[in-house]
Amino acid sequence: MRKNFFLAVIFLLASADCFADHGGRGHGGFPGLEEKYFWKSKFLLKNQEELGLSEEQTQKLSAGKFDLKRALIETQAQKDLAMLDIERELHSDKPNREKINAAIDKKIEAERLASRAFAEGLVNIQNILTPEQAGKTKELHRKGKFSGSSDCPIDSGNGGHKGRHEILS
Repeated sequence: MRKNFFLAVIFLLASADCFADHGGRGHGGFPGLEEKYFWKSKFLLKNQEELGLSEEQTQKLSAGKFDLKRALIETQAQKDLAMLDIERELHSDKPNREKINAAIDKKIEAERLASRAFAEGLVNIQNILTPEQAGKTKELHRKGKFSGSSDCPIDSGNGGHKGRHEILS
């Protein structure tokens, strides 16, 4: 019984990591909310002149990007701490199921909050742009103007994968 419980916990943790953390990429190699947000904010800031962004708009984009970078770091720390708690409990002489389940819940909650924050950030980006700027953004995207980037990670599946360090720059 105890062996089955440990196997179930290990399977749950492994599958949670497989589905939750793809370096910003969602299921099937398509970009996740994190990668979409950082790519879009970087794209808009690099093309601010062509899009006609005001100083206030660029400040809002930069502030939003900073806030989400900070939230991402905090969320990752919460997930890492939860994993440490799980590992410590699993390696103890008498693992406590309630403690393990509570740590799993903390990890999942951190992932849920991060997803919501990135979804809200994407909505905020759309709300910052005027309808004309949103149209111009789509036009630039269709033309393939990615400000020095040869590919768009939002459209390219695995081929355009960017590492987390590149997205956050």
